[in-house]
Amino acid sequence: MKELEKEYGGKVDFEEIDISSDFESAEIFGVQSTPTILVLDSSGTVTDTFVGVPEKAELIASLDKVLSK
Repeated sequence: MKELEKEYGGKVDFEEIDISSDFESAEIFGVQSTPTILVLDSSGTVTDTFVGVPEKAELIASLDKVLSK
């Protein structure tokens, strides 16, 4: 994720949430296992969900799709 943060600097916000202490966020987004990566558009709608560690290319495709809207 750090690498993608550098590549998308300023275009995308990356947030990490500890679901063991932030139960509310986990419940809101339906996160049941970690790692889970959620991609949200600018309105806060979840556009993609990755459970486990996705390939970098998958994340890039998802981010680019959201940014192209």
